[in-house]
Amino acid sequence: MSTVEITQLLYRLYALMDERDFDALATVFTEDADGRTPGGHARGRDSLIAQARRNHEHIPHLQHRVSNVLVEPVNDGEARIRAVVEAVFADESAEPVYRLGEVYRARAVRENGEWRLAGFAMEPVWHTGMRPLAAPGKTA
Repeated sequence: MSTVEITQLLYRLYALMDERDFDALATVFTEDADGRTPGGHARGRDSLIAQARRNHEHIPHLQHRVSNVLVEPVNDGEARIRAVVEAVFADESAEPVYRLGEVYRARAVRENGEWRLAGFAMEPVWHTGMRPLAAPGKTA
C-alpha cells in the first residue's frame, strides 16, 4: 500500500473541486461510493458528482486546504483516511465570505490498480461567515 498514492488521491479530489472539473471526479470515486457532506448525502459516483456540482459550481472563488492527512492500512487493498480540510468560499471580488473547517474521514480501496474513494464523511468543526446561496433555481 502506498500512503503517497492515497494522499495524492485526496489532494486530487480537492484540486478538481477548486478547478470545477466535476466530470474528472469520476476518476476519484468508486462506482458505488457513498458520501456525507454538509451539502447532503449521496450514494453512487454519479450522484456524488451531481451533488458536488450543485453545491459548488455557483461559488465564484473556492479553495480547499488539506492537512494532517493520516492513512491507516486495513489490508493491501483498503485504507482509512483522516484529514483536516478548510474550505474558503469567496465572492466575485475574491473576498472570503465563508470558511468551514472539518474533519474528513474516508475509506479508500484499490480498483484495477488504482486507489479510489469508496466512502467518506465530512464532520464540520467550525465555520465563520455566511455560505453563499445557490444561484436561482438551484439548491446549496
